[in-house]
Amino acid sequence: MAFATSVSKKHIQFIAFQVTLIGTVFCGNVLIWHTEASHWLNVKIIIQELIRREHNVTILVSNASLFITPHAEMSERFEVYPVPFGKNYTDSLIKEIVNLWLYNRPTTLTFWKFYKELGKLISKANKMNRQLCDGVLASQDLMARLQRDKYDVLLSDPVTIGGDLVALKLGIPFVYSLRFTPASTVERHCGKIPSPPSYAPAALSELTDQLSFSERIKNIVSYHLQDYVFQSYWGEWDSYYSEILGSCGKVLVWPTDGSHWLNIKLVLEELSLRGHNVTVLVPSTSLLVDYNESSSPFDFEVLPVPFTKQTVEALLEDFLHLWMYELPNLSYWEGLVKLTESMAVLIRMIKQTCDSVVLNPGLIAKLRQAGFDVLISDPLSPGGELIAEFLEIPFVYTFRFSEGNTVERLCGGLPAPPSYVPASTGRLTDRMSFMERLENMLFYALQDVLFHQVLWREWSQYYSDVLVRQISEVISNLTAIDQKDFYELVETKRTLANLELANRDELQQGLQDLRNHLEKKIKGLQTTVKGGRLDELEELGRPTTLCETMGKAEMWLIRTYWDFEFPRPFLPNFEFVGGLHCKPAKPLPEEMEEFVQSSGEHGIVVFSLGSMIYNLTEEKSKMVALALSQVPEKVLWRYKGKKPETLGPNTRIYDWIPQNDLLGHPKAKAFITHGGTNGIYEAIYHGIPMVGIPLFADQPDNIVHMKAKGIAVELDFNTMQAQDLIDALNMVINNSSYKENAVRLSQIHHDQPIKPLDRAVFWIEFVMRHKGAKHLRPAAHELTWYQYHCLDVLAFLLTCAAAAVFIAVKCCLFCCKKCGRIVKKKKME
Repeated sequence: MAFATSVSKKHIQFIAFQVTLIGTVFCGNVLIWHTEASHWLNVKIIIQELIRREHNVTILVSNASLFITPHAEMSERFEVYPVPFGKNYTDSLIKEIVNLWLYNRPTTLTFWKFYKELGKLISKANKMNRQLCDGVLASQDLMARLQRDKYDVLLSDPVTIGGDLVALKLGIPFVYSLRFTPASTVERHCGKIPSPPSYAPAALSELTDQLSFSERIKNIVSYHLQDYVFQSYWGEWDSYYSEILGSCGKVLVWPTDGSHWLNIKLVLEELSLRGHNVTVLVPSTSLLVDYNESSSPFDFEVLPVPFTKQTVEALLEDFLHLWMYELPNLSYWEGLVKLTESMAVLIRMIKQTCDSVVLNPGLIAKLRQAGFDVLISDPLSPGGELIAEFLEIPFVYTFRFSEGNTVERLCGGLPAPPSYVPASTGRLTDRMSFMERLENMLFYALQDVLFHQVLWREWSQYYSDVLVRQISEVISNLTAIDQKDFYELVETKRTLANLELANRDELQQGLQDLRNHLEKKIKGLQTTVKGGRLDELEELGRPTTLCETMGKAEMWLIRTYWDFEFPRPFLPNFEFVGGLHCKPAKPLPEEMEEFVQSSGEHGIVVFSLGSMIYNLTEEKSKMVALALSQVPEKVLWRYKGKKPETLGPNTRIYDWIPQNDLLGHPKAKAFITHGGTNGIYEAIYHGIPMVGIPLFADQPDNIVHMKAKGIAVELDFNTMQAQDLIDALNMVINNSSYKENAVRLSQIHHDQPIKPLDRAVFWIEFVMRHKGAKHLRPAAHELTWYQYHCLDVLAFLLTCAAAAVFIAVKCCLFCCKKCGRIVKKKKME
């Protein structure tokens, strides 16, 4: 007996030790999800040990608990919540279950009768258990208090369901204290504990581990029977958990290749971890989306396209060569023509990818049947919003930027006063002189013209053609009379809409009569037209534009944050999620760690020009290697090109480096970067100053932002010399202001109420839960350009002012003329 007592105490101390490992070591906050009967007595002992170790313990308990009686003088703190049943109900249910086992133990003959009665009691227990869960989860005040108290861990017994659900809602880890479940169903199915039926007896089977052949048969039957019981009586909890957590949503993805995929992939992985089903539409020529990966948590719909992966790679290489080596030697207009030609090829390939979906009725039917809740897209590759329109589902954008913020401004309605909001890729800050404001305004205007007239105009025609083609297919199923009525209905409703728009404030009596007449006509026509879906069909039948369709996005998840951006106006359906890929550094590979440690007090420099730049010209690589060989720091350089002859012993070249882990290493001193957003955010996250060598796209603008924040020095890739790189590295390493500013930005980035990845996932789930986010959509989308800028109001006021001046002048002239006649008459007299 003494031995048993000693073992029991050791077990309790071990469980208490496990709980204390999660969260802070001293004075941790522990939340307890209550249970009843002997289960509570065991948990109570653990609680006492936790309190003895100076942890703060709070117990969630209902006012109908039989075994837990809160007292003010107790060391524990209690959160008592009401439930719609009393202690007598709890007591009677427990007695019924005990009596069933005592007096009606199952035999071969009474087996099914026993489990039928047990099933009824389990259903009653589940109902009571759900009311316990509702008492906590449905109480906003209680959940808010629990959130504020910042618990480190939740301790629960899975016999009383719900503790894990509360932990997930609070975003804290949880630990189970458990004796067993019948046939170890929870331990096997949920905890994944192996239970070979050949020698592991099922709990409640009354067998040992020494099994004869017939006992092994009985054991296997016991396992399968309890699995059936578990799924039959406990499966109803799945829908409850899904309802609470918003799980089991269906997400469709229209991705963009390159680094854009790397960002969205993290969001999709998190959605998958939260129980959502993710399907990715991917062209067969994708460079980074590996649709053959067997371990991927996503489903893939591979789209056949009439071009090869080699074509995509060649286009990318030509684009990079153009931007890095040709554009610096061309005039602005020559460069613009070259870029437009490259974009035309890219647009044609994206259209062909779109065709593989919208011209495939079988795939469209399959996607409709799947019943997706939301589509996630990057507007850099048009098409996702068109597919969302086809499937009649809301869509969410994850986006970095567009040239001159044209898409965000013109399609998303994002305000951008040119007086202090610099256009993206314009290489300006928010502190502009007169000439810079002029440059900024002209750049905005130029990008608007390019967007509407050059680069994206043909997309509007493409979208209209596709949507009109879809309505034609639907209308073709109607009779000739119904088709005529349908089009009459569309025109009548448009007439009414224009009438409403023109007379929004008040309608005169004559206009009101016309309105009533049109409404009656619409009602009659709707009765005449068969088939339903009238509103959707009317919308599809109207010519549209790319921008109008993009403007229907429910949320815009922008991959920056205020640590990166300059202060500017924002909209409620725009959210910053910059740095969602950042995370604490992990240990380095052994060989790399030895090299890093050999740097001594000088530390290391991390050098990467991104995943898209595989090599440099031989002359450029020699110059860079020569410069790096003359700094005292050790350098880790990601480079796939030929090893330069001037490479110094302090520099090592790698095909790939764990960039985030290196930047988070205590010996990291500086980061030489091309200015990609992902790399910059990893440097901000870890507080590392940068030397920027921007190459293309948003990179020059990104480095301008970092220079303005005081954490970067910029070099020109085409003109820099070895000494320039040496001086820049010495500047950011030896001038303490760069490190101080980098640490300050890092603190700002970390000081957010919710992590960027969690924020992105929250808004996607929000759109799924509410079938959109229309309440966040500004009314600007319903206004014309002249209404948006109040030009009609201004014109009205100017007209009134002109009329007033005209009348005043006329009155003055009349009075003067009158006075002149009177004076003249008096003189004559």
